[in-house]
Amino acid sequence: MTKSMLRYAIGLVALLTVFSSCKTNIDLIGDFEEKALVYGLLDPNDNPSNGGDGHFIRIQRSFLGEASAFDMAMIPDSSYFDYNTTTVEIHRITISGLDTNILESWQLDTVNVQMKEDGVFFGPEQRLYHWDEDVIAGRTYMLEVNNSATGYRAMSVMDMMDDTDYRWNKPNDNFIGNFTGLNLKRSDGTYFDFNTEFNTADNASKYELWLRFYYREVTGTDTVFNEMNWNVGRNNFSKTDGIGIQNGNFVLSGEQVFSFIGSNLEPPAAGVTRLIGKSYNTQAGNGNKVGPEAFELVMYIAGSDYTDFLDVTGGNTAGLTDAPSYSNIENGIGVFSCRTRKVFPRLVPNDSDDLQEFIAGQYTGDLQFQTDQ
Repeated sequence: MTKSMLRYAIGLVALLTVFSSCKTNIDLIGDFEEKALVYGLLDPNDNPSNGGDGHFIRIQRSFLGEASAFDMAMIPDSSYFDYNTTTVEIHRITISGLDTNILESWQLDTVNVQMKEDGVFFGPEQRLYHWDEDVIAGRTYMLEVNNSATGYRAMSVMDMMDDTDYRWNKPNDNFIGNFTGLNLKRSDGTYFDFNTEFNTADNASKYELWLRFYYREVTGTDTVFNEMNWNVGRNNFSKTDGIGIQNGNFVLSGEQVFSFIGSNLEPPAAGVTRLIGKSYNTQAGNGNKVGPEAFELVMYIAGSDYTDFLDVTGGNTAGLTDAPSYSNIENGIGVFSCRTRKVFPRLVPNDSDDLQEFIAGQYTGDLQFQTDQ
């Protein structure tokens, strides 16, 4: 299993405890009510044509039985559909009035992943459904679960976001891939607030911006590359079929950047040289800024249904119970939607004032940062 597949699968498996909706202090006795519990987010970054591992969807079933919920939770058969009688498909569809037209269909394969930690629920192996196809911006997809043994059917329809509409305006998309300056400190000693601006994606709503900071620690001939991630902010900028908020922005506080680094990093051990950035660019011109490659911006974007899920639950999956506060699964529980991320790499502290703040500033002066030159 590749690193990206493992990272994606871990996020899905983390929802196991809330999807199973059990209480350990009572026995659940009653007629079995079959219901799909779904968590699936399609991301174009996971497209095989982009080097991704495809898309993974978590599908379980609710359970009621005469044994205690604690005991039943340890049995995989209690939480999974029988794969001999259950099919999971994704269809590309168009909708005209009351008519749904299926243009393409794919049957998903089951895959087992090994990362479940010890706990109440069964492990360490978990089952996911894998779709090894590209998702295409702006298309409409239907997820369908059918159990031929019981006649049970669950489905969900969602519009894939069109992330081709997304564009970085500040910093400017035209210079993405170059070494671009990022102002954090003014020459008069005050901090700079950098206003990140962007064009919004279509069929998307929630945006969350992170700033990633890179540094190296060198001991003799060995170099360890490190990073820190700071959540700049989250907001809704909804746009559907071209109608809605066309532009968004987040204000990145220079002082808060240095404060975050200073609050979350200790001075290096004796004999360790700590360098700003994961590399140092020495070539000026052609839009390139000389200096350490210290930062990158990462924008996470949620589709409309996923935004509704996040807004209702606050990102807390404990809201998904047998009486869920949000679900877009017909005859089931959970969410089927989309997300993506956009990265602006190679951001360089813009001038000597920024670098001096790293080396001798009020928040990071004791962290022993140095530059390559």
